Amino acid sequence: MKINFNGFDGSELDPMIEMIVRAIVKRLAHKAVDECMDMVRELMAQRQEKGTPMQQLTRAVGEGSHLFWAASAWAVVYGVARDVCGYKGTVSDFERNASRLKMPAKFEYPCTCNKVNRTICDHAYMRMHVNKWKEFGASDRVMALLDFLMARIEK
Repeated sequence: MKINFNGFDGSELDPMIEMIVRAIVKRLAHKAVDECMDMVRELMAQRQEKGTPMQQLTRAVGEGSHLFWAASAWAVVYGVARDVCGYKGTVSDFERNASRLKMPAKFEYPCTCNKVNRTICDHAYMRMHVNKWKEFGASDRVMALLDFLMARIEK
């Protein structure tokens, strides 16, 4: 972008004015960096307070335990972990970790070996991203648990 200054090229600028302009720009740049760093610190503190998405999901599972209808409901939790929380482990790793979670005393459906994998094999939509589950035939109970979990995870 070229701006027409009607023949003024800056060479007639008083060196003192140039120095002042440079100092102002430098201060503004530092101020902007400092403000950005303050925002980053604030966001990091908020994230530590709320926990990682996986920690939020773990809390949500305990809070939503009343929505579980069978051990196969853990496949919904796995889908959220995979698609929303960035879980990169295998289904077997997930089942192993989920089976160790401390759940409410009245919780009747612990995660068992191969249950998540079998459920995913039985329901093709579960291989898709959770955002497509309803469109491809997820039941109301699956969607109720999914919606509950999703509402408690800050993306």
